[in-house]
Amino acid sequence: MNMDTELIVFIFSLAGTFISMVWKLAQFKEQTYHYIDQKIRNLENNQNVVNHQFELDIRDNKYQADKDILLVNGKIEKTAHKSMRLENAIKDLNSYLEKTGDFTAKRGLRLEDD
Repeated sequence: MNMDTELIVFIFSLAGTFISMVWKLAQFKEQTYHYIDQKIRNLENNQNVVNHQFELDIRDNKYQADKDILLVNGKIEKTAHKSMRLENAIKDLNSYLEKTGDFTAKRGLRLEDD
C-alpha cells in the first residue's frame, strides 16, 4: 500500500473510533438519564403514597378523637345519672326510715357541694 492509502485508512479508522466512542458515551448518558428519571418517578410515587397514608391517618385520628370525646361525655352523663338515682334512693330511704321509726338524719343529705 502506498502512503496515501494508509493515511486515508488511518484517518477513517480514527474517525470510526471517535464516532464509536461518542456513540457509547451518548448511550451511557441516555441510560443514566433514564435511570435518574425512573428513580425520580419512584420517589414521587412513594411520596404520593406517604402523603395519602398521612392524610388517612389524620382523618382516622380526627374520627378517633371525636369518638373518644363522645365516649367520655357518655361516661360523664352515665355517672351523673347514676349518682342522681343513688341520691334519690338515699332520700327515699331516709324519708321512709323517718316515717316508720325513730330515725332522724342529723345533717340532712347533700351529695353536691354548695
